[in-house]
Amino acid sequence: MVTKEDLKGSDFNFVAGDVVTVRSRARNEIGWGPFSETGEVKMVETPEVVQRLRQKSKTRDTITVEWDAIVESDSFAIKYELQQARGGGAFRTIYRGQQTEQSSYGLQQGEPYNFRVRASNGCELGRWSEVQIIELSPNVPPTVTRPTPLVEDCGVLITWTEPDGSAVDRYLVEVQDNDM
Repeated sequence: MVTKEDLKGSDFNFVAGDVVTVRSRARNEIGWGPFSETGEVKMVETPEVVQRLRQKSKTRDTITVEWDAIVESDSFAIKYELQQARGGGAFRTIYRGQQTEQSSYGLQQGEPYNFRVRASNGCELGRWSEVQIIELSPNVPPTVTRPTPLVEDCGVLITWTEPDGSAVDRYLVEVQDNDM
C-alpha cells in the first residue's frame, strides 16, 4: 500500500477524491520487466461530518448517545471517535470503534456533559460533529414502597425499601392518629 506519506517530496500532488491511473513493473538483477496493464484508483476522501449526534437515553449516572452511520460514501468511514467533556472542561476520547452508539457511566447529576464525534477511514480523520450538550438533571425520587410497621417493646419500627435510581438523602415519615 502506498500512502500519502510515501509520496511526499515527489511530483505527485494527489488530492482526496482524485482518480489516478496506476501501473507497475518489477526489477531483478538483469533489469526491468515490462509495465503491467493500467488501472484506475480513486484517492481516499476525508470522511464526511457525522450527522445527528443525539441522546439515546439517560439514567441518574449514565448517558447513552447515538449518531447516524456514514453509508455509501467514497470516504470508507469505518470507525468513529467519540469525545466527552464535563461542563467547560477539556474533551477526552471515551470511545473508538465501529458502533454508532456509546454509553458513558459514572456521571454526576446536575452537570452538563458535552459530546462530539468524528469518523475515520484509517487514512484521514473527518471534522468533528456539532457539540451536543446533555445534562443529567437531578430527579425527584420515585415513590417508596408501602411502610411496614412492626411493634417492638415500647415503640413501633417502620421500614420501607429505598427507591431505585435516585440518591436519597432523607425521608419524611407522616404519622396520623386514626382514632380522631
